[in-house]
Amino acid sequence: MTGTARDGTTRRIVVGIDSSIGALLALDWAVREARARSCVVEVVHAWDSVPLPGNMFTSAHELRSASECFVANECAAVARTTDDAPELIPMSVQGPAGRVLVERSVGADMLVVGRGRHAAVKDLLPRSVSATCVRGAACPVVVVPVPDVDPPQRATAARRSAPTA
Repeated sequence: MTGTARDGTTRRIVVGIDSSIGALLALDWAVREARARSCVVEVVHAWDSVPLPGNMFTSAHELRSASECFVANECAAVARTTDDAPELIPMSVQGPAGRVLVERSVGADMLVVGRGRHAAVKDLLPRSVSATCVRGAACPVVVVPVPDVDPPQRATAARRSAPTA
């Protein structure tokens, strides 16, 4: 059951995801919180067509399609593995992740993002997604840390922390 705000709008938690362990943990946390608050979860994957070594010859259409598939697969995995999962709204949005998430935070109950183990240094940089969100979001922001474990154990820890009934 989805709750509604006083103005009649649907209560919504926005979570930013990418392929990192921090993002997976943030998604898990947002799903548990949405169940407790009777909110929908807007699962946002931001993508951009900036030429990087890994996608230098990839078209914007291919990047958008990959993003849409990625966010749909993550939502399907949560729905498949979570009893009484909240409504999940997959969103693929072009643009820098920090800016996209700040824009999506307007009207949201909460914005949830992941944070890496060494993010304290990255937070000082102008392109830190979590720092951009904390500074600019229009709603409360939760930054979910990655536990300080060895890299091979991180994936196992993330999957074990998946929400349960």
